[in-house]
Amino acid sequence: MKYQNREILIKKLVAFILFLFVTECTYSQHILNQKLPSFNNQKWIDWVDSVQKYSDYRFYFEKDSMQNIVVELNYDSIFWINSLEHFLKKNDFYCLINPQNQIIILKNIELEARIRDVFYEVDSVSQHAMREQINSNFQQHEIIENTVVIGNSSIKLNRKVKFAGKISNSNATKVLSGATIYIEELDTILLANQLGRFEFELERGSYKFMISDLEGHKESFKVLVYSDAAVDFLVETNQILLDEVLVLSDERQLVRNSQMGLATMSLRTVELIPAMLGEKDIFKVSLMLPGIQSVGEGGAGFNVRGSPADQNMIYLDQIPIYNTSHAFGFFSAINADAIENFAIYKSQIPSEYGGRLASVMEIESRKIGNKDFSIRGGIGLLTANILLEKEIANKLSMVMSARKSYANWILPIIDNNDVANSEMDFADYLISFNVKLKPHSILKATGYYSADKLNYAQSTLYEYENKGVSLQWKYLFKNDGSNAISLTHADYYSTEQNTADISGWFLQDYHLRHTEFKEKIEWHWSKIHRISFGVNAVLYQYDKGSINPINPDYLFESIDFGFDNTFESAFFTDYRWNISSKAEINASLRLNSYFLLGPQTILQYNNNQSFEASNLKDTLIFEKNKVIKTYFQPDVRISLKYILSDNHSLKASFSNLHQNSFMLSNTLAISPFYKWYPISFHLKPMTGNQLSGGYYALFFQNRLEFSAEVYYKTVNNLVQFKDGANLTYSMYINVV
Repeated sequence: MKYQNREILIKKLVAFILFLFVTECTYSQHILNQKLPSFNNQKWIDWVDSVQKYSDYRFYFEKDSMQNIVVELNYDSIFWINSLEHFLKKNDFYCLINPQNQIIILKNIELEARIRDVFYEVDSVSQHAMREQINSNFQQHEIIENTVVIGNSSIKLNRKVKFAGKISNSNATKVLSGATIYIEELDTILLANQLGRFEFELERGSYKFMISDLEGHKESFKVLVYSDAAVDFLVETNQILLDEVLVLSDERQLVRNSQMGLATMSLRTVELIPAMLGEKDIFKVSLMLPGIQSVGEGGAGFNVRGSPADQNMIYLDQIPIYNTSHAFGFFSAINADAIENFAIYKSQIPSEYGGRLASVMEIESRKIGNKDFSIRGGIGLLTANILLEKEIANKLSMVMSARKSYANWILPIIDNNDVANSEMDFADYLISFNVKLKPHSILKATGYYSADKLNYAQSTLYEYENKGVSLQWKYLFKNDGSNAISLTHADYYSTEQNTADISGWFLQDYHLRHTEFKEKIEWHWSKIHRISFGVNAVLYQYDKGSINPINPDYLFESIDFGFDNTFESAFFTDYRWNISSKAEINASLRLNSYFLLGPQTILQYNNNQSFEASNLKDTLIFEKNKVIKTYFQPDVRISLKYILSDNHSLKASFSNLHQNSFMLSNTLAISPFYKWYPISFHLKPMTGNQLSGGYYALFFQNRLEFSAEVYYKTVNNLVQFKDGANLTYSMYINVV
């Protein structure tokens, strides 16, 4: 009865099998040469959704049997399919792949391999010679559950056992050309010829065989080898039609993704971009994206859709980076070798992020790609770098990168006296630990440090540092959804020592501390409804530093610019509704609260008068942690998508954002020494509104990608400085 049912099932599925494998099923070079960014530590369903951004595979699997699986793959090799097969095998699944990039996942399907108890027919002289070499005293081959017994255990041989045979399909009507037998104990692969035949020798004993053909059919079983024998393997494969998940490539995502103004890149893409002096720079690559421009030669940061650089925020594993450059903007402060991927949101910024009007960049550090140990590095004209990867324990892995400059040798060669007399030194370091606490619980800890020392023409010495740590914990619910918590602390510190003017030598410093907590909960209500919500809290401590004369005989006195402390909190939520197969709407709400805290001395001026000393009205003194000023700011963000056809779509979005800090700089481009100031007693938060629309299309079988976006952007309460304002020696900064 068992075999009758199986035969009925095979008959029902034969049409599907013939359709699915209409051509010879083999791993094509196209499949093997694709490399994906790492999406580890995701539930299977989420992983499949993520992979669709980087590949064109179509998956077939039974959702109920895989919903609690957490994906862990090794992406170090370009042969990522092998990693997927190995991972699925550990979870008692098998995957079958054909040239159409269709992947079928099967749950521990028993493939019956029966070995006939007769020799194959001799049809040539060579076959007859091989057959004569085999001892014909006794040949026994039977299957005992999952065990294959070959030969007679009572026969003792003083040599290796000679073993020959053929691999065919279940009814022996078709040989499996090029099939392989993998022997686990010997770590050896035996290849059958075009006629499906093989011949080899083995020591007596027990072995585990894995037979696989070019169509992806696989079966493993235990083999007991006693004496010479020849056998035919008859492999029967059962396939079950499972639920379908459509996986789309990046090009298709251009049309179907509802997110506007989003640009993503993997390290593989960055590596294809020509490097300057051997250094890959993710920020220079970003300048090649639409709507992003450089701030100017020798400047750090970038402008997004016409906005100044201080309206952008950069996060590295949730660590805010306040200065993104080395050496006046010529090098990135983040080593590209330590980066897994990054994304830039130019409009419709996710509600979990606030405080910037133009863009947010998410940078994810590299995940371990080698489970044992790997080390690699490089030496360039100006810098040297090294990257270490190590699995410390079964559930703990580490990635560490370091980069150091030695550029001073090249400066005297430059035909410019100021440059030739300058000095430049910088370094950056990153270390990341990934811990798998439970099957559905992931912990990641990251530390980052960068430092610069620039002495321009032996007259102006700049020193600045970025450093930060983050702790991220993510828990995957049994049902669709997750809970992610992060705790972050970052410091930015800079000093400037100026000896260019002998009558005004000075030393000034600045220090900004950023401490943040964030929790985000995602709930996949159904296939057409998804919601996420969370809370965010940030404490900013602005030590505006002081300026002091290097020589006490100078005319000006030391100035202490004081402190500013602010606290920001927010509740945010996102809702996605798939109205139909063509239409989708996304709505976001972020409720911001801003508190300016003491201690601080506030100067009050006459109504409608400029902030001049002559218009001073009163002085207010606030004690430590006393609330000086409060603002409540709702951010509303909404987007629409409508698919005109498989290759054409329209999108629109509206974003309302608030920003509570701004950057103070003496130059049009960002100099190494600059200060961040918070919104004060007299200044209102900056408010930005952006309305965007776009048309997206694919032509010539997806080989040509076309997109056009238009936007209208306004900013209210933009902070600007009066002409001639003294930004170095003034205790009170004059603003328009």
